[in-house]
Amino acid sequence: MSTQEFYIRQPSENEARGPYTLEQMTSLAENNEVAPETLYYEAMTEQWTAIQDNAALMESLFPQKKVLRIKKKEKIQSLNTADEVTKPITVQQMLAAAEGRTEENATVRVPQEVIFRRAVMVGRIGALAILAVTALGFTFYSGAAALRGDLAGMSAKPLSFFGIVDLVLAILVACRLNIAHNLVRIRASLFLGFAGFLYYAMEGAGGILTIGAAAVSAISLFLVVTRQSIMGNLVTGIIGLVATILLVVQIFR
Repeated sequence: MSTQEFYIRQPSENEARGPYTLEQMTSLAENNEVAPETLYYEAMTEQWTAIQDNAALMESLFPQKKVLRIKKKEKIQSLNTADEVTKPITVQQMLAAAEGRTEENATVRVPQEVIFRRAVMVGRIGALAILAVTALGFTFYSGAAALRGDLAGMSAKPLSFFGIVDLVLAILVACRLNIAHNLVRIRASLFLGFAGFLYYAMEGAGGILTIGAAAVSAISLFLVVTRQSIMGNLVTGIIGLVATILLVVQIFR
């Protein structure tokens, strides 16, 4: 759970916030910005779930304090008197119970949940497309030195190292691991600086097209695993894919 990312929203809100780490969630709980009723997106079930429904998460965010209380005198329930707490069961409740629908397991799917899930899916597809192009392009650019394990050949064309990294990241993203999005963001940030420095040092102002394509590719990759908008991720993914293809074409020239 320590590596899990959390997207949260209040029950009355439609906009989600995040991602937050468990440590950040703990800080939000201490500042009363997160309550047991706050909803978080559960990646395994792909549903919004109240924090109070997750015992382990509740214990981490809201550890219970021991309170000494004086035990009240128990009232013995008489069989001859009606239970004042018990409410009468209606016909509708009986029919719902027969169908397995009770208040405990009833869930209401809100439109925001569907939108969030589709946005994550579109972003994941965009990231996979960009990583697949760079993994193949950078590997063949090195003359397949990465496939042969030729470190000397890879050192001569350092983009081949990114080809190996991108292949691993593509597999992690496809497996829908929570840590994959953090690793992709780190990779995008490092590649942005590395590619800009490398091609400016090699080609100077003449490499502005290659540097621009690398920058758009890296920024797009960062955004598609961060944003929560379906249309935003779709447009960003297409722009990033086009820029990545242009980058691969440029490095082969």
